[in-house]
Amino acid sequence: MKLKFFLRLIGPLIFVVLFYVYVDAGALIHVLMASRWSFFIVSLALIPPLIFIRSIRWQIILSKYDISYTKWQCFKMYFVEMVAIMVVATVGTFAKAVYLKRDGHGLLQPLLSILAEKYYDYLLPLIFGAISVFLVWIKLSSDIGLALFILMTCLAFIPARKACLLLSPRFFPKRLKKLLLKKGWNLNEHVLKIHDLLNFRIYIYSMVAFGLYFLSIYLLTKGLNLELSFFQVVLIMTITSLITLIPISFLGIGTRDAGLLAVFAFFGHTPEQAVALSMALLLLRIAIVFMGSLFWFIDPPPLSELKQLNPN
Repeated sequence: MKLKFFLRLIGPLIFVVLFYVYVDAGALIHVLMASRWSFFIVSLALIPPLIFIRSIRWQIILSKYDISYTKWQCFKMYFVEMVAIMVVATVGTFAKAVYLKRDGHGLLQPLLSILAEKYYDYLLPLIFGAISVFLVWIKLSSDIGLALFILMTCLAFIPARKACLLLSPRFFPKRLKKLLLKKGWNLNEHVLKIHDLLNFRIYIYSMVAFGLYFLSIYLLTKGLNLELSFFQVVLIMTITSLITLIPISFLGIGTRDAGLLAVFAFFGHTPEQAVALSMALLLLRIAIVFMGSLFWFIDPPPLSELKQLNPN
């Protein structure tokens, strides 16, 4: 635990070094002072609809496991998960499962339902990013480009679903595999069930949710007066998100800045603009945590049960 904590201090150290070497504090203040904060408010306002769409997706998946919850209940649990991820990192990804365990549904099927929705959550940013590379390269008009973007993303469902089936055995966490074996359940059967769950309807919900996410970031760039197209924003955030997966920072501080500095230079933007966007993204993330904290304090999740991974 101590080693993981000290590793995450590398990120803030990277930020300090990058700021000292590349950033002009005066120019950064100028960028921030010229910002239009109304765009930040609209960007933040897109988060609840995004969470609601993901909640509907999860509700549909739960129903396939004969678990029934209202959209509002799923919405609240999803927001709590956003906070839990900040508190307990990887374990927080499965925070929703403890509520279902508490309600008598065990832990195994809730974990499988969460695992099922994560496939597209990991694949779609890569799909969005790959399509954006193509659209940025051919420089289409915004209307035609958006139509082509949607069409290509929809068509990507077929290879994406096949990829899910191929990756499923490797994607299962080791502790979950042990849990399945302990219960005497067939891993291949659950892999096939998850594959059946990942139909086009679930894909569309995932696609719309990510569309709202990238739109919220695009609005942040507009608020900072950055001349970036929607597809450039998607490409930038895809690359940056991959870099922030490296577990050496808190809330992406340092790793996100390094990614943005590198990609912004490619698009002809200044280090100060990159850091300004990074700060706006951090502020957005903190605001989301505060929103989720309301549900957390009303009904805090018993996370100690999740760490044990012991079903009823």
